[in-house]
Amino acid sequence: MSKFSQRGVSVYITVLVMAILLSVILGMGTVLFTQMTTIRAVGYSVTAYYAAESGIEHALSDMGAWAAGNTYSGTLSNGSFYSVNIVGAGPSCSASTFCVRSVGTFKGTKRAIEIGL
Repeated sequence: MSKFSQRGVSVYITVLVMAILLSVILGMGTVLFTQMTTIRAVGYSVTAYYAAESGIEHALSDMGAWAAGNTYSGTLSNGSFYSVNIVGAGPSCSASTFCVRSVGTFKGTKRAIEIGL
């Protein structure tokens, strides 16, 4: 073999190594982006749950004025929202007197809590 037949081999090897490195980096970036999205959604879910819990607490603080069909709603300082509905005993409520249903919402994520009294 002459020295001219192997010219440019290092360029081909360099391009091949760079392509492999690029594909590994892009793959890792995709995995990290997916994980970040999931972690953010879990954080939104926790905030929505606590908003629902705040709605339950608000309704419990006004327990003397309860009547079936009463609703409470509010916006918290972090931008989350809760909506509470008081349901009397019956087919949609297995409790002996009232069911308190609260739905918390934060950035499109909803979580609900129900208590029976």
